[in-house]
Amino acid sequence: MRLKRAGRKICGWTGVILLAFLGGCSSDSRICQPVPADYSRLEYPLGTTWFDQTIVVASSNARGIYCSAFLTLFSRAREQKAVIPLVFDRVNYSYLGEVKADPVRGFLYLTDRLQDSLLVFRIEGEDVHFLRVIPISGEASEKGRGGSDPFGLDISPLDGTVAVAATGSGDVIFYHAGADSELGRVSLGSVYPIRVRFNPAGDHVWVTPDSGNYVYLLSLSPPALQSYFAGVSPGTVPLMRARALWVGAEGVYIAAGSPQALLYFNPTAGLEGAIPLGEGVYPFDLESQGSRFFLSSPKRDEIWVLDRERGETIKVISTLKTEGKVERGKGPSEIMIGPEPGRALVTGYESGDIVVLDLENLAVESYWTPGE
Repeated sequence: MRLKRAGRKICGWTGVILLAFLGGCSSDSRICQPVPADYSRLEYPLGTTWFDQTIVVASSNARGIYCSAFLTLFSRAREQKAVIPLVFDRVNYSYLGEVKADPVRGFLYLTDRLQDSLLVFRIEGEDVHFLRVIPISGEASEKGRGGSDPFGLDISPLDGTVAVAATGSGDVIFYHAGADSELGRVSLGSVYPIRVRFNPAGDHVWVTPDSGNYVYLLSLSPPALQSYFAGVSPGTVPLMRARALWVGAEGVYIAAGSPQALLYFNPTAGLEGAIPLGEGVYPFDLESQGSRFFLSSPKRDEIWVLDRERGETIKVISTLKTEGKVERGKGPSEIMIGPEPGRALVTGYESGDIVVLDLENLAVESYWTPGE
């Protein structure tokens, strides 16, 4: 799965949102071109979320045509409602992070790894309006990735506090609801925190590393490191690429590139069990419905379905379909359960489409390619 950061910013945030249909912010037409009002093709969809009757997809155009990242809004019937251009200084690959909605408080958030920023939007009815950009400061950790590199994002159900994992600088940063001010930050150093998830009570957040052998538990009031647990037993392979994280009342589940397993953590005792995965799965996202987990594997173009109670894999669903020279469902990444009952939407990052999963029959129902 080709997820890489592009070059640094060329013309800054001057061209955000307000220049959406007025043109780019550079005199070089290869860098910034106007975005047509009817533009809807999802080049590289990654993040998804939904609220009320609206589906939101965060994607980027990576072919240098319009040089932008987008939020595209759809109805629950998958009809396009609006396209919100985000940035006009992208070259080749845009690298967005997670997108999350907080409909209770009326906010939507998106991490931007290229610009080292958190984008904040206001939810008004079924519409989304740009509110502010929050620069995320932080020097690259000793191994260096360049900038703060924010990726992971979650929202506390308790009070709307926002947690952001700055992978490059090694910080977890907390913001008040609406991200109008920073609440505090916890530095984890060179472990590269990649995902953050609040517990159901909303007063603690779990953090997984992109490299390093520990899983971290942070308190919220005040932000601080409360405890950490070894990801695997001593003497075995270290915990690496722990990009799939789910936290619920039942416990904490993490899927990583190493070891190739779905790991179960007791919130007080640490690692307690594991469900083996296949070689080279390299999980990206993990979502739950009842006792079942759905895990995406972009490298293998698969969705793994696992049973938490039985501790085993139920089925492996191939998302890849070739129609002539067209590939669909390639690079499945973010999984979103709903909003349609019995359905999940999975972004095909490399094929530029969305896979519709039938959760009852555990099969691909269809491929949704907005803009075609």
